[in-house]
Amino acid sequence: MRRPYDLLARQHRCPPYSYSESTVRHATERGRPKFVMLVWRSRLFLPLAGILAGLIAACGQAPRPVTYSIPVTEAEIVMSRPPIEGVLMVEAFSADDVLAGRKLAWRAGPEDLEIRTYAYHSWNESPPRLLQTHLRTCLDSGNIASSVVVPSDRVQSDYILGGTLRHFEQQKVGDGGAVVDIAVDIYLAERRSRRILWRQPLTIMQGVANQTPEAAVDGFIAGLDDLCDLVLTTIAEHQ
Repeated sequence: MRRPYDLLARQHRCPPYSYSESTVRHATERGRPKFVMLVWRSRLFLPLAGILAGLIAACGQAPRPVTYSIPVTEAEIVMSRPPIEGVLMVEAFSADDVLAGRKLAWRAGPEDLEIRTYAYHSWNESPPRLLQTHLRTCLDSGNIASSVVVPSDRVQSDYILGGTLRHFEQQKVGDGGAVVDIAVDIYLAERRSRRILWRQPLTIMQGVANQTPEAAVDGFIAGLDDLCDLVLTTIAEHQ
């Protein structure tokens, strides 16, 4: 015997999809309705559900991590003759826990003492290591000594350049502006006696286009170049 909801489906020319028997039965119990809501289980339902789930998952995904590097550049200032007679070793600079890590650091303003880090923006090396590598190449090209090395070169040196990295962060200011703050306490010492010949704090404040991490990286690149020139002139003044 043909079921009433089969006949109803034929009369309404339903597409060849399956439907809920309970829905049609409930409708036919009240007589022939003007409009019947059929619950279709389309073959397209599962693919569409998969696409929708994919879109929802994509919206919930974390941002893709970005890693930045500092290009090694030569000094703009070149000494006519080396102020240091002998081999100069650039040691790794010390830093606090935040600056010793690889995350890009920032502060909310000049009065803000808390240094924060970006979750998905990092350096390829820690800032102390970036500073060491940059100064080694820059000072060597600036003819600051007969040779400039780092401890990994395993070369005996006559002098040591080292210190503490105090600031290496983006500093946000009002109206969407920002600056890059690079500050280091630097010293020059005799290697054999470890006697410090001089010590001096150096600071570079470099303005950047906006408050994005990408603009900060451009500021760090320019700021390290300026710091290298400042170290060159500082060493020359003390020798």
